Amino acid sequence: MRAGGDADQSGRRRKHWNVVGRAAAELGRLMGDAGDGAPIRAARILETALYAPDLQVAERFYTSVFGLEIITRFPPRGIALRCGGGALLIFDPAHTRIPGGPIPHHGSDGAGHMAFLASEASLPGWREQLARHGVAIETEVEWPEGGRSIYVRDPAGNSIELAPPTIWGGLGLRFSGDSRPV
Repeated sequence: MRAGGDADQSGRRRKHWNVVGRAAAELGRLMGDAGDGAPIRAARILETALYAPDLQVAERFYTSVFGLEIITRFPPRGIALRCGGGALLIFDPAHTRIPGGPIPHHGSDGAGHMAFLASEASLPGWREQLARHGVAIETEVEWPEGGRSIYVRDPAGNSIELAPPTIWGGLGLRFSGDSRPV
């Protein structure tokens, strides 16, 4: 009886480690590691950054107009906001351009650009919400591959787009989890 029990236990252990091995391989694939000697690739964009001289104004804008959540504040350099499975970082370039910190210095001159994923069906709601917050629509663009974008400016002058999932070869159609279109 004991020998049969040991064999059963050994089989369960093998099955467990096979499942763990497959899960680790899948995680590696998702993180950009092909695991077969092929060159490693970036898996996805985790964060993007814009620059604004007034972090409090930027925080109010992105949390109230776009519904983003604060992940953390790191004054006087910046703030991090959660958007689905990624982060939008807003930096004050007056502080991030100073060399010598633990993170390499950086900054930008002029308006930046970024886009939030927005379904065609959500655009009327976005127009209403933007109007409610006094945010003017700068322009709307109809894309050849389908869908429409709305462009606005944040208080720092950055160009913010509400983009359809159809652009860039349908990248927005390949979402999962918290990255679903709004």
